[in-house]
Amino acid sequence: MISAFLCPCHGLLRLSNEQLQENPHIKNKEAFVICSIQTDGYWKSKHMLDQLVHQAIPIFEILHPGCVGVFCFDQSTNHNAMAADALIATRMNLSPGGAQPKMRDGWYIDKNGEKQTQLMVLEVLISVSVTTIRKFARKSWKYMDAYNKGLEGRTAEWAVNKYKSHRRLPENIERIMDQLDNT
Repeated sequence: MISAFLCPCHGLLRLSNEQLQENPHIKNKEAFVICSIQTDGYWKSKHMLDQLVHQAIPIFEILHPGCVGVFCFDQSTNHNAMAADALIATRMNLSPGGAQPKMRDGWYIDKNGEKQTQLMVLEVLISVSVTTIRKFARKSWKYMDAYNKGLEGRTAEWAVNKYKSHRRLPENIERIMDQLDNT
């Protein structure tokens, strides 16, 4: 499993080699962690908090001096959508041996129409465009706005997809939802 922090203006939250040399107190150049259940155990909130405090925040402070960071954490239902041969803990052996699923490289078609192999460890995070990160950040803000207005589950999903305004839902969304429920 990979846990990473993404920034709408920098992409993967990471320092250049020069920034790393100028800040010797920073241990890691990038704010991501690769975790293996076999060697590290399950990824827990204490691991994420450690990553946030010791990697993400120090890097953020160098990239954005004088700014306050807002860190958002997802618990997406997309985590349940997996390929038949995906690496899923419940399908893995608890002890060595047997048929163990393997991490596989992916692929995509580039802008020239050519098939490109995409390694699924480390380089994949760097390849995510800032535009894509910004789209997901905007959608995350819309979901947070929906939850803040009292919407839940499918209702929140419907409202986020229905209303395309800039980063938020209409102030009267609760009344609109009540009217829909009464029809």
